[in-house]
Amino acid sequence: MEMPFGCIGSLKPEDLSKLIYIRNEGQSVMEAIQRQLAHYPHHVGQILYQAKILKGDDFKSAFHPERELG
Repeated sequence: MEMPFGCIGSLKPEDLSKLIYIRNEGQSVMEAIQRQLAHYPHHVGQILYQAKILKGDDFKSAFHPERELG
């Protein structure tokens, strides 16, 4: 995790408003950072989905531990 945070840490405040292009779409550096951070949960969901398929009934989620229903 050093790579992304090292890159972000090297930015100056004035860099955040600079216009950059990702896939021919102009956006500020701040918008690009927000876009990337918002994209990570999508991949987490994909990984969890695949884990559920592979483990079936044995799948245990650390995010939603089973609770006793009473």
